Amino acid sequence: MKTFLTTLFITAALTSLSPAQTITVTSDNYLNSIGTTITHISGEVDTVQTPTVDAGSPGENKTWDFRNIVFSDTTFLLTQQNLAPQQTAYADSFPDANYTSHITGKAITPSDTIEVLTFNSTSYYKVTPSSAILLGQHLNTFFGDTLEHAHDTTFLPISHTFGETWTTIEKDTVWGSLFGSTMITSITNDSTVNTIDAYGTIKLPLGDFECVRVKNNVTSTDYEIFSGTQTVTNIEYSWKSKEGLLLASVTSQDNETNPDFTNPSSFSRLESINGSTVAIKDKKNQPHGFKLTQNYPNPFNPTTKISFTIPKQSHVVLTVYNSLGQKIATLVNGVKQSGSYEVTFDASNLSSGIYLYRLKTGQNILTRKMLLLK
Repeated sequence: MKTFLTTLFITAALTSLSPAQTITVTSDNYLNSIGTTITHISGEVDTVQTPTVDAGSPGENKTWDFRNIVFSDTTFLLTQQNLAPQQTAYADSFPDANYTSHITGKAITPSDTIEVLTFNSTSYYKVTPSSAILLGQHLNTFFGDTLEHAHDTTFLPISHTFGETWTTIEKDTVWGSLFGSTMITSITNDSTVNTIDAYGTIKLPLGDFECVRVKNNVTSTDYEIFSGTQTVTNIEYSWKSKEGLLLASVTSQDNETNPDFTNPSSFSRLESINGSTVAIKDKKNQPHGFKLTQNYPNPFNPTTKISFTIPKQSHVVLTVYNSLGQKIATLVNGVKQSGSYEVTFDASNLSSGIYLYRLKTGQNILTRKMLLLK
């Protein structure tokens, strides 16, 4: 999923395919896309109804038909808004940014009635005449807010010729609060070798598009404070239109070595396009006095106290989840008057590990971590 999101963030326009198959990208292609909203559907392929996903072979004047791909039970609906930085909440953290891409994701069942997971992320770019540089991103998930600053990251030089290869490198450092102190909680290094290896026509339920295919060989090394270092490789193919839209993307299973794989870990395709967008609500508008404090003691065994404050009468839900996102306890679920509250969480029946507690009132959500040590 991370590889696909990174590809979705980079919707660089491919303005022309000349007789020499030269692909030209300009800074105007990025900046003129501000105000555009696109939607993708992504997920695992139903191997019963869709035996294979054929990415095809490299070359010229190819045709790819992805109209009949069937997804498995749970899919991700991803909506991207291309925004001016001043429309977003964290523009002050990235003063050099002149282009942002806001992704909202929702995991749903085929009936579109059960929401499994939601998240939103805003990526900030500095677009220059020669490249588009990712400065960082703000990520909001079920587990809380993260603000990441990227380093040594450059995407898409101005032009490429069919068959050309280039490398992109992304290093993300995540800072978080742990045991009352601010520290680095994870470091991610992604190195991708990109090759423009094919062009032609792609067929989607939305219509047919002229496109190029980019082969991405991705090596991702993740360091997590509790789990150590892990390196994974993937092969990804992405199809992009001459107007700059990511049309489809297919990702291999982890550590796949066969470039002709047909059993992908995920597949995505474009579902809709429109030219309107709305500004993202500024996090600064969160009600003054809405607070969720760090539990005390922390680490704890087996009980700890959780305090929160609400600025007005609200329906309050305070829940506890394990590190897999499974709800294990509901501590508060009811209407509360404005004021401060304290509740006790008893983990006598739980095993040691990291747990999360989440406070929700209306549209306002805060999440924190706690550590149980037995």
